[in-house]
Amino acid sequence: MFRTLLKACAAALLVGNAESLHAQSLTVSTPQIVTQGRSEIEVAPDRAELRLSVETRATTGSEAGRQNSQIVAAVLDTLRRGFGLTDRDLVTLGYMLQPQMSYPRDGSAPKVEGYAASNTIRVRTGAIDRVGSMIDAALRKGATNISGLNFSATGTDDARRSALAAAVELAKKDAEAMATAAGGRLGPS
Repeated sequence: MFRTLLKACAAALLVGNAESLHAQSLTVSTPQIVTQGRSEIEVAPDRAELRLSVETRATTGSEAGRQNSQIVAAVLDTLRRGFGLTDRDLVTLGYMLQPQMSYPRDGSAPKVEGYAASNTIRVRTGAIDRVGSMIDAALRKGATNISGLNFSATGTDDARRSALAAAVELAKKDAEAMATAAGGRLGPS
């Protein structure tokens, strides 16, 4: 299972007790203990982002573009109908049409041999258990490249705050142990 890992580190600066401060001269600095705490909380992903592309080649730019458009329409239709995705979930990230050149060994001028059209689509979904099926369906309809698949989790604020609180608690316990071992105690926080 893919997981998002939240990490929290906290540094605590803890000052010695007030009674020992009165006994010290003003030129002496306040005793300090500096500790760090670290905590991790795993959060299961609930979102996926997939990037797929359709690439077509033809002898003319218009033909490469036409073929590309037909395949992209079929891929998008399959994702909409088969998986309930909407226009918000399916976004064209880029379209490119470029000549395919040949470079003769005899030094003569390069020639256009054909054209390649490429269309990249971003798919966002909360149905992470169906991503594999989405990829299979897109490939069956003519997608030629899968250029990225990322998982993420929404609503991680509570988990992040819990990790921060746990990190601070660990830092405080370490500071208390250090103060006790040094024959003192912690002052007010």
